[in-house]
Amino acid sequence: MFDFVSGVTTGVAGNFATKLIEAFWGGNKLYSETPEPSNDENQFDGSAHSAEQHPKLFETFHIKNGFKDILRYVEKPVVHAIVEDSPTTHYHLITLVVECQKTGEWFVSQKGEMAFEGGGGGIRVARNVIELCAGRRLKVTPWVLSVEKSELLSSGRLLWHDVKQELIPLLTYAKSEYFIDRIAKRYRELTA
Repeated sequence: MFDFVSGVTTGVAGNFATKLIEAFWGGNKLYSETPEPSNDENQFDGSAHSAEQHPKLFETFHIKNGFKDILRYVEKPVVHAIVEDSPTTHYHLITLVVECQKTGEWFVSQKGEMAFEGGGGGIRVARNVIELCAGRRLKVTPWVLSVEKSELLSSGRLLWHDVKQELIPLLTYAKSEYFIDRIAKRYRELTA
């Protein structure tokens, strides 16, 4: 548990240090004013306006340095891999949610470290997560969620129970042939 708290503290300190460096190096203001909100209240654009609409509610963890600690802490874990329906980057990024079957407690990862695509770091993290879970006899259950809701969840601005009813099983997701041919296929290969 100490490693988890240490990881969160390190992340917060790192974010503050990054802001300081940006303020001095890049000429950005440390505490800048937020832009005026747009008239379109329903559109998610990742701006400060969206952050005002959805304030941060909880801390998220890094998959690479916090996932093992979360698994050790949660007594009866269920691991969910939430794949965004549209790519944030070149790939459809994944948010992990670890939920306790016994207490209902849940923990959400930040998005950006894991993907079921490509050949680099994202797929390597996915392989490591699946292998770690397999070693503990846990299944990583894949789901699809809108990129907007995925972003809010992974940034601690939307609660897990508010999103659960909108999840679509990855293996039955029919919106795109790409998901069937690439993402679902890669998930099956990793879990075989």
